[in-house]
Amino acid sequence: MKSALSCLLFLVLSFNTSVAGVIVSTEKFQNLAFDNLEVSVKAGSFVGYPFDIPTSGNITVNARVLNATFDDGSIWVCSSKGFQLMQQKQKNKCRGINRGRGNIEFSVQAPRPGRYFLVADNRFSLLETKHYRISVNAPNIIDIKLRQALTQLLTEFSEFIPENYIVPDFDISVVPCGTVNAFSQTSNGNITLCSEFVFEALKNRSTGALIGILFHETGHSLLNLWGLPNYANEETVDEFATYLLLKTGSPTLLQEYVEYFKLRDSSAEADYIISVGGTHPLSVQRARNVLNNARNPVPFSNRWNRLLYPHMTDTSLMKIVRNPDELDALAIAKTELRRRGVSF
Repeated sequence: MKSALSCLLFLVLSFNTSVAGVIVSTEKFQNLAFDNLEVSVKAGSFVGYPFDIPTSGNITVNARVLNATFDDGSIWVCSSKGFQLMQQKQKNKCRGINRGRGNIEFSVQAPRPGRYFLVADNRFSLLETKHYRISVNAPNIIDIKLRQALTQLLTEFSEFIPENYIVPDFDISVVPCGTVNAFSQTSNGNITLCSEFVFEALKNRSTGALIGILFHETGHSLLNLWGLPNYANEETVDEFATYLLLKTGSPTLLQEYVEYFKLRDSSAEADYIISVGGTHPLSVQRARNVLNNARNPVPFSNRWNRLLYPHMTDTSLMKIVRNPDELDALAIAKTELRRRGVSF
């Protein structure tokens, strides 16, 4: 299993450009800056959402005002300079539709690459909050080599799971969400990596964050699909991610996963949990938990080996029997194969 995980690491670090193309919707991933982004804007205000494009081209906006009454709304696309002028209440060259009704659709030409802003505007209202659902297509949001590398990574990962674990099929996709996030769907185990999270991880050159969060969400999915308890417990699936990261044999990946949590604002997270609630531990706690478990890799891995080996494929268990490493549990693998009546 270590070699298979090492292949995944290689794919991300090398930006291999060959594409198997069965997991990611390339067109959607390539062009969608925002996909059904839901926005609420208070009366007298506006909200801007940045997105970057690597080339000039056409930006297409499809928005819907969700208010049952007074279904008028204003949507704009601004350059960075235009958005700055709007914030300063100065004349600007933002383009869009002012107080359109119901569905609002338009296109604007981006004359150069760079940062642009989608603006949901409600400055004209005196009392009513406006609710919008907005999708934005923009040219080549993701560099082609990066897109191919991510496609290849997820394709290889989708092959790695059934080769090593007995589990129903589930999909892994990368789509815009309007927020830095990733999640597993309880109903079917499908995993969504928000492109905003992928961009952030790669912008920070944190391959470990990208792989670690993918492993984290996989923990949710596998434990759920196997009908095991604690599949929704964030600390449990952080342990699952740590287990797989240790299996890669890469201290760098594990350290980058820890650094991802260290860099997050735990104070803001605490305020949010107090006011709204939440299931995740504070990021500073998550970093400490990962480090504590990684300091004792053999006993930590063996606890997970006992849980996971009954769900591993015969082929994967045979690899452990024939070529075990220090984190494998040879005796447990042999016992499981004997239980299945498999000779080794």
